[in-house]
Amino acid sequence: MKIFLLDTMSFIYRAYYAAARQPFTMTTKKGFPTGATFIFVRMLRKLMDDFKPEYFVAVCDAPGETMRDKEFAEYKANRKGDTPPDLIPQFPKIFRAIEAMGIPKIELEGYEADDLIGTLAKAAYAADPECQVYIVSGDKDMFQLVNERTWTLNPMKDLLCNAAKVEEVVGVPPHQIIDVMALRGDTVDNIPGAPGIGKKGSVDIVKQFGSVEQAIERAAEVKRKSYRESLQNNKDGIMLSKKLVTIRCDAPIDLNIESMKLHEPQQEALTALYTELEFASLLKKEAIGGADLNIDFDPDSEYKEPEGMSEKQADEIIDSIF
Repeated sequence: MKIFLLDTMSFIYRAYYAAARQPFTMTTKKGFPTGATFIFVRMLRKLMDDFKPEYFVAVCDAPGETMRDKEFAEYKANRKGDTPPDLIPQFPKIFRAIEAMGIPKIELEGYEADDLIGTLAKAAYAADPECQVYIVSGDKDMFQLVNERTWTLNPMKDLLCNAAKVEEVVGVPPHQIIDVMALRGDTVDNIPGAPGIGKKGSVDIVKQFGSVEQAIERAAEVKRKSYRESLQNNKDGIMLSKKLVTIRCDAPIDLNIESMKLHEPQQEALTALYTELEFASLLKKEAIGGADLNIDFDPDSEYKEPEGMSEKQADEIIDSIF
């Protein structure tokens, strides 16, 4: 049994910026933006074609304040309020596409998608000794969840990581990823970390001491003065950072493996959405698993690809992402 857990927001943003880089604007004839939706659907289709999952869940962030926001008011302060205006109206369309494609979707108020992925991955691992979990994400935070039956899959880089690959990529095994990240911090998420201790320093320190707690306690043993002083002067910030980067695996959700199973695409819903958004090629052929939508498509009808977009260009965009 293979369960795929999709870090949905990272896919949506990747789709948006891939479309935004193109020399044309993707809209309907009335000017409604469609680029992120079109590319996101194509990305999902390619993922399904490549891996043919039977169990697949789109895990999403719920709107509103999260536990980390309550613990640290400045958490993700650099991101807040910066959602591109032309992406905002596309979210409902994207979520309609997910549902119509037969993909179960989950979100939970107060919890980030990372925590739901961690909870589902841990529960699936414990529920069935034959279960294999694939966390579909480009976020290195997910490396902390890797074990002998849980992998991370970054299709954008064709990178499948088991424990050995995580250590090769980062320099430490999965159980020490949290400590490395706590020292490095994260400017994007506004996680303070230990100022002056970067990628190499964080790995060296964790390999020497085993954890940030031990590194702080034995900071006097650190030879490099800047590292030593950063550990000594930023204890609270480092420990807060460790708490913030730790993925929670105890979200109050019940594991029901059967509820993670892909459903048949809802052909009428797909037809309605693709017609509304003027996705001609998707009207002709798009559905999870490659099934026809059985639509009588008139090539001379008013429905064309997003303005300025050819089928070849769409394929090139997907190829550039994957």
